Amino acid sequence: MIPRQQNLKILLVRHAPVDPPGYLYGSTDADIERVSSDVSKRLHSRLANCQAIFSSPALRCIKTYQAVFVENPLPLQIKEFWEQDFGNWEGLTYSSIPDQGKLSGKDLVEFTPPNGESFLELCHRTQPPLLKIISERKVGEIVIFAHAGVIRSFLALALGSMEVALKFSIDNLSITGIQASSDGQFSISFVNQTC
Repeated sequence: MIPRQQNLKILLVRHAPVDPPGYLYGSTDADIERVSSDVSKRLHSRLANCQAIFSSPALRCIKTYQAVFVENPLPLQIKEFWEQDFGNWEGLTYSSIPDQGKLSGKDLVEFTPPNGESFLELCHRTQPPLLKIISERKVGEIVIFAHAGVIRSFLALALGSMEVALKFSIDNLSITGIQASSDGQFSISFVNQTC
């Protein structure tokens, strides 16, 4: 009889929409729009059975967590889970960011905004702490409040492809589910699910 694999379920929650909207916030801290009580309740119901909660230290992630888990203490914050640093483009309106033309998947992964970091560098920063969490917990269910780029980085780890991971939309207040099995394999349960 083949032994049943034990899995760690990882639920990735993207923070609420930023306030004010329309600007590029990567490593820049930003506030969030109010999370409606209906959305908070639905997210809380979906995440209530988790055994551990982690978060980016960004205000937008912490405040999203607080909107969902109103009476809980702050989650464990992982500094490496900050969003991609967009360098000189931080805080610009989306319309004022220079057009880079059509980039191949590989070029997009390696593209670095002036004085910022590439998606490749983001993956190298965020994936080791996730692997450490997985190695320490092994089974159960955890939640990570994070950013779109960080969630795509974790999808890249599961997929074995940074290029493919960049093709996923990750909406605000959505949940993405990944399972890590005890033999070191990953599977993706769902992506960009809204409550």
